[in-house]
Amino acid sequence: MAGALSLGQPSGRTALAVAAFIARPVSALKPAALDRWLADVGGRDLRPMLGAKGALRAVETYLSEVTGARRLPVDDALLNRLRTRTEVVIAVEIALAPFARLDRLKAHVVGAVCRDAVRGALLRSDRQALEALLGPEIQDFAARQAATFYPALAQLAPHLTPILRSADDTAFAAHPVNTAAARIVAAAIGAEAPIAAAILSIRETGSAEDPAPLALTVAQANEVLRLWQREAR
Repeated sequence: MAGALSLGQPSGRTALAVAAFIARPVSALKPAALDRWLADVGGRDLRPMLGAKGALRAVETYLSEVTGARRLPVDDALLNRLRTRTEVVIAVEIALAPFARLDRLKAHVVGAVCRDAVRGALLRSDRQALEALLGPEIQDFAARQAATFYPALAQLAPHLTPILRSADDTAFAAHPVNTAAARIVAAAIGAEAPIAAAILSIRETGSAEDPAPLALTVAQANEVLRLWQREAR
């Protein structure tokens, strides 16, 4: 790692956390410690640490323990892509994120895809139903930012908007639109790293198999990743 690294700075503490994980990955796998580790390193640039001795086995062990799945396809090619492509790092980060953050991402996906339906709701009852489902922040996002910064996702509106209008008075976590948005997220991260989509599917459904995989354009997949970075923090 080039340059001086102060261990008293956030980047230095992150480096220590990652180094400790690579040296003794099992120590990070206790449930309480796992959440803290993800909070410590989530969103950081882990690529400089991935060349350390034992990194491949450490990553494989970690992902297997997190998902409960064995023989995940962790290999040198994956680590090389983690080193060279920021998008792959983001995809894996999304796959391992706490469910509350995943729900926030999915709500923003709905806001971006269905922006015309959200901002075009004229009846007060419709606006109230959307606010109850998505929250006022997503309504504001759909009205002000989605069209400018996330135009490609609107192409999916014919598939998602009818689902948004169903099952009124249902909480977002249990609403069919959540499941539909999850397929979009899985397709976006799977385009960068198939293992990321498999991990997310295992965490959400117990199976790595998607019976009906969704195909996204490159622009749509990239917009989902940018939503994670810029909106769903």
